[in-house]
Amino acid sequence: MNRLKKAAFLLFLAAGSLYAAEWGGIVRNDSELTSADFSSFYVGQSDTVYLWMNLPLKKDSSFYLAAEGMYGYELDAGIPSGGTQAAFTNIADIDLFEISGDFYAGSGIMSLSLGRFFVSDATGVIFSQLSDGASLKLSFPSIELGIYGGYTGLLNSNYITMLNSSDDTEIYGANDFYSLSHPYIPAALYVRFPDFIFNQSAQLQLFGAIDCGQTSYNRIYGTFSATGPIVSRFYYSVSTVFGTENFKSIMNYSSLEMLCFPHSSISFSTKFEYASAANWIFSPFHGVTFIEASKSLSGMELSGFLVPSFSVEGTAGALYCQLTGKLFLDAAEEFVMDGIDLYAEILVNVFSDLQIGGGIGAYFSFNDSSYSETCYSAALTAALSF
Repeated sequence: MNRLKKAAFLLFLAAGSLYAAEWGGIVRNDSELTSADFSSFYVGQSDTVYLWMNLPLKKDSSFYLAAEGMYGYELDAGIPSGGTQAAFTNIADIDLFEISGDFYAGSGIMSLSLGRFFVSDATGVIFSQLSDGASLKLSFPSIELGIYGGYTGLLNSNYITMLNSSDDTEIYGANDFYSLSHPYIPAALYVRFPDFIFNQSAQLQLFGAIDCGQTSYNRIYGTFSATGPIVSRFYYSVSTVFGTENFKSIMNYSSLEMLCFPHSSISFSTKFEYASAANWIFSPFHGVTFIEASKSLSGMELSGFLVPSFSVEGTAGALYCQLTGKLFLDAAEEFVMDGIDLYAEILVNVFSDLQIGGGIGAYFSFNDSSYSETCYSAALTAALSF
């Protein structure tokens, strides 16, 4: 009888916690059409269902569990097929399972996160993806300290794309719905000064990826970044990264971005990005996560390019639009113009639970010796939340 009473009591507590939980879901459709010459087309189609939950573990919601799972499929096909078979991939994943909370630590706040959650380095070009691990952050008025350690070998490689060694012969992202990723141990340590001088913030970060596989493709990066206002409505962001692969090479990524907010509903930005090529003392810059450099030309990496870009964003009620232009200069070929990337995007909140968007773009290639090619693209998305 006592055991039954204890079980009933625990069930009552669990029901009380679940009563305070928030949950929901999203159904998303993504369709893409690309072509190099309008005589043949590449079609990409995916539909995904997400289910999420937030469960407070304390009454004041300072400690909680956040979880999200997803299932979807991806269909890639050519029109006409040209004898090639369409590729169909099922993807299932738990893309969020995080226990996190904030605690007072003297005059500061300590933030702790455990589980699977999104992690990004200071620039977003080295490591920007899901990871299993733990992070600890100490925030004080004049300084912020943080540390992170994780493991990528349990991630779904159909959902995450990482840059591995060319000597790695293992196939990741086979047609299995859950295919394990290459095992790395990502680790980060940073110190940030939120008000370094004249409302400017500065950050120093050390980031490393230890290869636990057979290729020993280890990478270490040191980053300095700063951001802040210049004058009213004008802001800047600058960063530079020096990295090495197995301590045998030096690579660099640097960026400078200027932002202007003339009105609350519109913004302009111009950005210069440089990712080193194999020249002078540098080797080609590679991060850990694969980051698409172009929205129109799939598979294009930033490595080896100097990229000036311009972007304008605006909102009007339920409408959001963005126009972006990028110029790619080949850093390995004395900054010869490789191509121009143009992309226009629009999103409409039809009502609070439905969002529809679309985009058109083109990459115009001007360098015959480059691996890039002229490509046109169009995309349509729709997302319904419940």
